[in-house]
Amino acid sequence: TLYELDIEYGEVAAEAGITHYMRAEALNDYPPFIAALASIVHEHITDGFPASTQLLLPDPGPESPQTALTRQWIAAQAALNKSSA
Repeated sequence: TLYELDIEYGEVAAEAGITHYMRAEALNDYPPFIAALASIVHEHITDGFPASTQLLLPDPGPESPQTALTRQWIAAQAALNKSSA
């Protein structure tokens, strides 16, 4: 949160002797960023697949049980979309 970044981590930086601590602005409501997100969502809706196919790729490290369940669900949704197309 901004409180954590501005206040709490600012205090940590000061305690560590950092005199020019600044937080980078986040994209959050930057119009080109919002437009890019909207474009991605529109593409997925148009293609009939609500999630990125990258989510089906294996993780480079150990996979948590929750991640495995999520991947199974996404794969099932992809199979449903292919069979209904």
